[in-house]
Amino acid sequence: MSHRKIVLVIVEGPSDETALGVALSQLFDRDKVYIHIMHGDITSRKGVQSSNIISKLGNEIRKYANSQHYKAKDFKQIIHIVDTDAVFIPDEKIIEDESAKEILYQSDGIHTQKPDEIIERNLQKKENLYRLRKTGQIWNIQMGLY
Repeated sequence: MSHRKIVLVIVEGPSDETALGVALSQLFDRDKVYIHIMHGDITSRKGVQSSNIISKLGNEIRKYANSQHYKAKDFKQIIHIVDTDAVFIPDEKIIEDESAKEILYQSDGIHTQKPDEIIERNLQKKENLYRLRKTGQIWNIQMGLY
């Protein structure tokens, strides 16, 4: 009997797991599917840049694998699902709005009290997404970014 390989799905939060878990389990009926919640977006975390995003994500994957007593050979693939948070909109669509108590995504743009912080976050996240997109594997495991 052959050993079933693990499909590791990385999502940002519990709502992503709820929304995607059943569907992904049905897609990979011959494989074990595990959903790992990152508890936040690694691509926009402070200190995570395009120069270290691969190692930071690799560390997260190894930490998960070690906690479950898995090795790289136990994995079939990694599916990393990210939220783009409107990072590809033009900077001029990031609107200073003193009444916005939190970041508001509106039809005319992103409303925030601190547009410079959103512009910086978007640049960081965009660079990290471009870097991850070019990476076909992490920890010698096939990885796809979606």
